[in-house]
Amino acid sequence: MLDGVDPSKPRIDDSTEKPRPWQLAEIMDPAQCRKATLPDTAGSSTKVVRLLYTNSGAGILALGLNGIQRLWKWVRNEQNPTGKATTAVVPQHWQPNSGLLMTNDVSGVNPEESNPCIALSKNDSYVMSAAGGKVSLFNMMTFKVMTTFMQPPPASTFLAFHPQDNNIIAIGMEDSTIHIYNVRVDEVKSKLKGHQKRITGLAFSTTLNILVSSGADAQVRGC
Repeated sequence: MLDGVDPSKPRIDDSTEKPRPWQLAEIMDPAQCRKATLPDTAGSSTKVVRLLYTNSGAGILALGLNGIQRLWKWVRNEQNPTGKATTAVVPQHWQPNSGLLMTNDVSGVNPEESNPCIALSKNDSYVMSAAGGKVSLFNMMTFKVMTTFMQPPPASTFLAFHPQDNNIIAIGMEDSTIHIYNVRVDEVKSKLKGHQKRITGLAFSTTLNILVSSGADAQVRGC
């Protein structure tokens, strides 16, 4: 233990080259809408409860009701020179060579009563999620579980990475509290209260240096 840090604990690296912001086109007419079907080579299907684009705009993550996350990527080729998300080209269902799946802990969980949540680090290197059980932190290249934390009850209902430090995570809880968790030292640094019902949203503002939260109590708060 050095300065309160366990050297055996993985440090989440945030030095990876940051992706350029992905500019979304404004849709003014329903005729501009397009659709695409994401192929699933695993051969099993489940209800998708959370969907998330990667920050680079080249992939999409889907969290299923069974706690399994899947990743699709668009590759750069003649049909898609930018390699960005598009309905004109079918993305590839991507898995590491190991065949690992990003699987969350759902033991003892009633899927219909859970509030699945997912968050992606700014550099697209890490994803954390929960589906009624513990929060799992995955490496996006290997799909390996780096660590798990926040054993319920209460269950996690919303997750957010700090935009400047991947080791700092805000976790909204079913009991209306918000935990600020440090992955590196495996410790809840602070516990915020104020909402009356479960947390439904969290967003960090680096400009205002605050964390904004929303709850099922129809309140929005900043701290």
